[in-house]
Amino acid sequence: MSALESVVFDPSYVRRARPTDIAMLKARAADEAELWAGFRHTPHEAAEIGLASSDAWSIFLYGSLAGVFGVVPHGTKHGVGCPWAILSPAVEMHPRPFLRASRQEFAKMQEQFYYLINYVDARNTTAVRWLSWLGFTVYEPEDFGVDQLQFHRFDWAGPYV
Repeated sequence: MSALESVVFDPSYVRRARPTDIAMLKARAADEAELWAGFRHTPHEAAEIGLASSDAWSIFLYGSLAGVFGVVPHGTKHGVGCPWAILSPAVEMHPRPFLRASRQEFAKMQEQFYYLINYVDARNTTAVRWLSWLGFTVYEPEDFGVDQLQFHRFDWAGPYV
């Protein structure tokens, strides 16, 4: 086997988010609807808030921006954070590399935080399934946000909680 044959191609990579990434982001319709119903933010507004208030990261699949994500630390509780992600349709076009990369990034979050909590729009069924697959506990939906639509609370607690 030649050296070239032993190279493993990884179609995903993650790096620190940049303001230019936010300008390029084309969010999935489900993410756009969730952000509007919950907070009255566009995806770009929400991503700018995330970039300003957390360590934010960009994920690329096959060279194209697939999303931005991060964890906003709780203001007064060390080790508690609110994970967030705004994803593009690329994650549904290339699910395997996205799932592999997201599991690796979730493991990094688990090293930094002992408790993660947030809400996801119940209509965003792809995100609900993904969060459950990652290992979050997803609860029954409840009224939440500006529009008081059904959202699931989801959380993950480390072994010392």
